Amino acid sequence: MIGPKRSRGRRSNLFKGMTLPHMYDAGRSIPNAKWKDLKSLFHLMPSDAVAFYKALKPAADNVAADDDAADDNLDLDNDME
Repeated sequence: MIGPKRSRGRRSNLFKGMTLPHMYDAGRSIPNAKWKDLKSLFHLMPSDAVAFYKALKPAADNVAADDDAADDNLDLDNDME
């Protein structure tokens, strides 16, 4: 007899019926440098992926994206010996 698939643990209804608001209604923009890099790689991507990346919005000329502004100061060198 084949029954329903069993899984371990208790089933959770924690998120059932829960709706979360969108954090960014209009979406987020990416820095112009990243947009130019992506644009230069379009010829290497599958056509269905290109449509996704073309829908991304580059940032305004003077505006840096939130995440990348902080990443400029990261020191990734590991000087531990």
